[in-house]
Amino acid sequence: MYLHRFDINNDIETDFHGMNENFTLLENKVTGRLVKDVSEKSSVTLTKEEASNTQLVFTGTLTRDVTIVVPHTPSVFVVQNRTTGNYTLTLRTAIGVGSEVIIQQANLPNHPRIKRVLCDGTNITWADGNQIVEDNLHEATPDAGYYIRWANRLQKCWKYFGNIEELTPTATSTNLPFTVYRYEIEIYYPKPFANNYPYIACNANAEYHGDMQVVALHKTPNYFDMRIHSLANFRLARNVSYMAIGKY
Repeated sequence: MYLHRFDINNDIETDFHGMNENFTLLENKVTGRLVKDVSEKSSVTLTKEEASNTQLVFTGTLTRDVTIVVPHTPSVFVVQNRTTGNYTLTLRTAIGVGSEVIIQQANLPNHPRIKRVLCDGTNITWADGNQIVEDNLHEATPDAGYYIRWANRLQKCWKYFGNIEELTPTATSTNLPFTVYRYEIEIYYPKPFANNYPYIACNANAEYHGDMQVVALHKTPNYFDMRIHSLANFRLARNVSYMAIGKY
């Protein structure tokens, strides 16, 4: 007969060590906040303890695109990209294929851009489909206008041009008993849509004439033509603006 000899002190110490580790992971999941410098990195793999934190904040100066690899354990993370440099920060797991999210840089203090991210045990996805995942609202006067992208693939683009002067409308009377003056403005979206069918609302006033009509034509994923019609010749379009909503 073989009698196993127990080392009580060692077994108790091992049990307490395991309990302490579990308590640390539990505390991190409730209140933990990891702040990690990823300067000059191209890939950073978080340890199990690092990834146990609910809040993941990444800092530093990027010199290239960086990928943050988290363990493939079901979790919800609150992530903030506080890096600088014109590069991307991507979150993924080691085993997830083609499923990752790009965390846009914060622009403090008005645009913290804190995102909720879900790991389902394999892939990384957005935890909330209604959250904004990308925008340029921090820019004062972006050349192509403003845009917002949501996690559910919805996108909105818009721009206010103000008054556009010194126009040279084209006069046409084809199949009409009167002359119509028209002018087209080619407008590019700040971000492309997935197809040619975003909903577009246009506005413009042809000087002070009340017979003006504005339509969106020749829609593509990247741009459309705003056509202004009037029964009177005009050289000025006032309050020119548009808004487009669709999928990206």
